[in-house]
Amino acid sequence: MPDDAVRNLNAIRMLRIRSIRAWQVVLTALLPLLALAGPVAAQTPSQTPRLPLDLEGYRETEPPASTAEMVDALMAHMTVADKVGQLFVVSFRGSSLEASGAIVRLVHDYRIGGVILSEDNGNIDNRPHVDTPRQVANLTNQLQALTYGFYASPYLVAEASDPRTPVWPHLNPLPPPLLESTVSVPLLLGVAQSSLDQFGPDLRHGFTPIPNQLAMGAAWEPEFAQAIGTILGQELKHVGVNLLLGPTLDILDPPPLPPTGMRASTAFGSDSWWIGQHGQAFIQGIHDGSGHRVMTFARHFPGQGGIDRRLDEELATIQGSMDDLRRHELLPFAQVTQGREDGPPVMGNTDGLLTSHIRYSGFLRSRERTPPISLSVHLSEMLALEEFAAWHGMGGLILSDQLGVRAIRTYYDPSEQAFLANRIASDAFMAGNDLLWLSQFEGAEGDGLGALAETILFFILQYNDKPDFAAAVDRAVRRILHAKLQLYPVTAYERDAWQAMATLDHPAVTQIQSRFAPNPAAAGPETESWWRLGIHPLDALVTEPQLAVFHPTQIRLKTAIVTQVAQQAVTLLHSSVEQGSDPRPAEPSVNDRLIIFTDSRLRSLCEICAPEPVLDPYLIEATILRLFGPDGTQQMSPSQIASFTFDELASVLDRTSGGPLRSRLERAVADANWILFAMLDVDREHSPESEAIRNFLRQRDGRALEKRIAVLSFDAPFMLDETDISKLEVYIGAYSPTIPFVESAVRALFRDLELRGAPPVNVPGTRFRSLIERLEPDPDQIIHLRLFDDKHSSLDLTELELVLEDTIGIRAGPILDRNGNPVPNGTPVQFLFRYPNDDLDLYTEPVPTVGGTADIEFTLDRLGTLEIGARSLDSATSRGLQIRIEAENPAQIIAVDPPTPPPPTPAAAPPSPAPPPASPIAQGWKLRLGSFAGLLGALAALWTGYLLWARSRMEPEMILRRLLWASLACLACYLVYGVDLLPITRSIAPVLFPILVVPVAFGFAVVMLAWFHIIES
Repeated sequence: MPDDAVRNLNAIRMLRIRSIRAWQVVLTALLPLLALAGPVAAQTPSQTPRLPLDLEGYRETEPPASTAEMVDALMAHMTVADKVGQLFVVSFRGSSLEASGAIVRLVHDYRIGGVILSEDNGNIDNRPHVDTPRQVANLTNQLQALTYGFYASPYLVAEASDPRTPVWPHLNPLPPPLLESTVSVPLLLGVAQSSLDQFGPDLRHGFTPIPNQLAMGAAWEPEFAQAIGTILGQELKHVGVNLLLGPTLDILDPPPLPPTGMRASTAFGSDSWWIGQHGQAFIQGIHDGSGHRVMTFARHFPGQGGIDRRLDEELATIQGSMDDLRRHELLPFAQVTQGREDGPPVMGNTDGLLTSHIRYSGFLRSRERTPPISLSVHLSEMLALEEFAAWHGMGGLILSDQLGVRAIRTYYDPSEQAFLANRIASDAFMAGNDLLWLSQFEGAEGDGLGALAETILFFILQYNDKPDFAAAVDRAVRRILHAKLQLYPVTAYERDAWQAMATLDHPAVTQIQSRFAPNPAAAGPETESWWRLGIHPLDALVTEPQLAVFHPTQIRLKTAIVTQVAQQAVTLLHSSVEQGSDPRPAEPSVNDRLIIFTDSRLRSLCEICAPEPVLDPYLIEATILRLFGPDGTQQMSPSQIASFTFDELASVLDRTSGGPLRSRLERAVADANWILFAMLDVDREHSPESEAIRNFLRQRDGRALEKRIAVLSFDAPFMLDETDISKLEVYIGAYSPTIPFVESAVRALFRDLELRGAPPVNVPGTRFRSLIERLEPDPDQIIHLRLFDDKHSSLDLTELELVLEDTIGIRAGPILDRNGNPVPNGTPVQFLFRYPNDDLDLYTEPVPTVGGTADIEFTLDRLGTLEIGARSLDSATSRGLQIRIEAENPAQIIAVDPPTPPPPTPAAAPPSPAPPPASPIAQGWKLRLGSFAGLLGALAALWTGYLLWARSRMEPEMILRRLLWASLACLACYLVYGVDLLPITRSIAPVLFPILVVPVAFGFAVVMLAWFHIIES
């Protein structure tokens, strides 16, 4: 790759990165403004008060010196039920609470530690007419209030909006808990970033349209993933969610057929290093956007990207040993759990890991299959590896995947006659999970608690009877409390204080009962101690000002960032002209007619709602008309577009539909010049209509063979095989079915967007068929070398003075892959050191890249000229350095350009085919100035001679008429001969034109005069 191209490419990359960072700075600056008067920031551990609080005398004790001491203080005041309950995370159904509901009893009576909200369970209502952010915030407020013994109004967000309005009148005290409790520990309230059957996060309506992870991976910029994480972290925090089940760090390993065990779009891609980079950036964004008030649990540890079946149906088994896992699947998890025992957490560190129910064959170099790793002692062995030991020792949490799924039930009881809930939960805990996700544990009991209450009581009995079990529980609870203390100040844990404050008749309570802290300047003597305590009543609650971040104006601002990601990610996977002179795909023109087929996949927004399409059947058409219709570029009109669904296409192809639909669809296909498919994945088992695109490509008749077919893929791009792709005019990968990606895909189809993305997975049948090859160094690039000092700052060669025995640092790079991105860490770079005068080559071990560059140190221990170069795999060309070392004078350093490769010899070049005959217009006239001047001279002589001869023999009018016709005949002969209209002239004109054209044309004029003379006489 030429120097200018490298510089231009690097300049473009830096401009993109600066643009992304500028958006991040703007977004970060706007966070406090978007929240308006939002809640008072959580206090740091050093500012938080200590336990216990003495309400009667308002006395203060010495504050704890560290978080560990606060954990000790909490543990000392917790009952067994308080401790055991912290281990469990549960799910429930409904978008609000009932005072007698099962979830109320679980939180209030059984002291459970967390709740997972999901759209599938009806906790999140994404219907268009619902204010979803407010609904979720009200629900989280109700759940958090239960930990303090109150049943809250479902409209507490609005009621707590005014700082002067006391919160307590809207909190109804519940009866004393069934199990004794002395402290209130705020709940972990979580959502999944995406689930098996979903095409995006559960929080959708009213939220920023977050793209899936595959779309972020296709942008190849971790800064984009961080920006998306910042948006999501901010919005989760402002609806009271403090735990995100994500990101997914599975390495997508697509088999020849599409995977059925996981949604391909939930993974960042197929390269472990890039997955880790995007995971770190995304996690850092979540922490930044939420002010560290949202925890992340990276999943599915230790990786389940290669599974071939759905985990809610049957446990999957993967071939692999511990060594295999460390070389491949565990690498992304190691990147997001970089821990230091003697220092603060590393940027981008996840708070926890969510374990997977995967079995391994060959794990211990035997054919015996392991138990599900989340229930096996092998989990503890993995956490003890050096990659995770420091992070785990610093408090990293482990959360089991859902323990009540059918695959786990049948593993313990293949007959499915009994549900061994106690054993399942006990095995998961003893395997090393700190938190147990008791999903689908509900039974048929009238109280709705099912096996949940039984499991919690079983753990309490085990705690009382078995000291080893009790010690394990205490260790896990300490880790959980340590994490929760990073979310909320210690005052949020004082249950008795909150209970007393709700009823205490004291002037200070008037201010304390408000949502916000009192103003210390206005505090009297009786309230001063309360202010010093820094009590924020129900600090975990959401208030009205926080919902300002969901104002449509703010959503549009954040959607602009998502649109940048979409424009960067959208990929030209295939074009029928990509090997020609113009690699851009064809586009629909003004006179073309389009027929659009859209995937008809449905998803349910709530338990009682009618399913709605993932992609609206008319969304593509509406986007085309908005951008290129009468109100846009006026390239298309509504009469030129017809839209149908995959269901309708499948019914026609299967001949199960007739009448008007068949006639209308066939007529639209016959009239169309373009057939456009907007597809998701292809899932024959669960969505048979998704195969309509394949069936159409394989069954199309002669009429459809003449059409141009385009495919816009809004999911994983490897769902079509090579034969199918070869039939397409253009194939565009857009990865995510959100509106910014739909708009970017349509713009790409109409050549209104530069396509810069590349898929993070293998896509057979395209130039992206091998991701490994795409991530290798670009063989056409020139690797640049430069010197740096001990601070890794580049040095100016003109000002650098080196002498013998000096040690220099040499940096090669940035080294770019075939996609134009920095190569993954660990790519080997071979440095070349040569003393040409001595014919001496020095060998060094290859150096792995870090951040796209490789560094080496070299000591100048010889006199003479030293030539330095570098190569990486097939990239063997570098802009090297030459150092001339003399005994007394400083060394001379110059940069050396690589030699220009010699042009290919004519003998080696293949013979070029003869160009086809050009048309007369394209070929042009073969007129030459000399021959044309000669023709004019001949005509002048003809006119002169004929006038002298004929002036006394005929009338002037006749003379003039004959000369004009003869001149026209002469010129016509000249032109016919000059443009090669006659076959005979095509062979002789190039050689004889200058000689023959004038006498032939002159002779033709003389013949014409003679012909007139003979006829008229």
